[in-house]
Amino acid sequence: MDERLASFGHTAAAAVQRAARLVGKALLAAAPLVVHVVGGDAHSEGADRGAALWRPLLEQMLAASSRGRRVLRIVVVGPGMRSSKTIETTTGDDVVIVEHVRALYHEWWYDKREVPELVLMFHPGLWGYGEWRATLRCLARMARPVPVVVTSYTVQEAALDALELRRVIREADDGVSGSRGDSESDDEVEPAVLERHWLWPPEVNPHGARCVRPTATAPPGHEYRDNAAWQCVVLASGWQPGVSLTTTSSAVGDDRSCCEG
Repeated sequence: MDERLASFGHTAAAAVQRAARLVGKALLAAAPLVVHVVGGDAHSEGADRGAALWRPLLEQMLAASSRGRRVLRIVVVGPGMRSSKTIETTTGDDVVIVEHVRALYHEWWYDKREVPELVLMFHPGLWGYGEWRATLRCLARMARPVPVVVTSYTVQEAALDALELRRVIREADDGVSGSRGDSESDDEVEPAVLERHWLWPPEVNPHGARCVRPTATAPPGHEYRDNAAWQCVVLASGWQPGVSLTTTSSAVGDDRSCCEG
């Protein structure tokens, strides 16, 4: 596997380990351990490689728990995916299930209502695509708080992604979409938002790819690399450090309002 693709599995493993350290080791002990990969690309995190791409994550799970039969389930959802399901059994009788689903995540989630232990979004470009708003609202309304790890090609883009995440958190905390109005400065709410919702802020990802990704649209002087930066946020309304990730969120609803753009 080339170094660029390997960065996806290593980033996933490090994200689960770090999130578990910050919110509680029960995350890694979940049975099964379910990870949703949102906006999957068939040529990267959605590549048809079975469990090989996610082996670092499997090894992380096995190192954290040695009791019983362990199951790792990874669901990669995106409109460009080819739907498939792979089940592999390790030498220790542990199981890795990798599902690829061709769908928009928020539409798929509304039908399934499955709450994962962790959500991964690789280079979604939240700052540049308004279509992500519906998916982010769904992530904020799940039945319990879920850590969401977002990677970016540069630290500068990660900071822009954080601005979009702040807007969604502000909506969730207000309880009314956009109730403060788009004209209000994000700087007015930034300190409280960062303290309450970010497990770690936009920063360099030590597990990102080292090779430069050729990008014709890159600003002068900017080098793009796969998973070069990352951040982790909990979008659920009212969440703050110390709140259990098993706590049911009051924001979850039975209608499709979260899927509206």
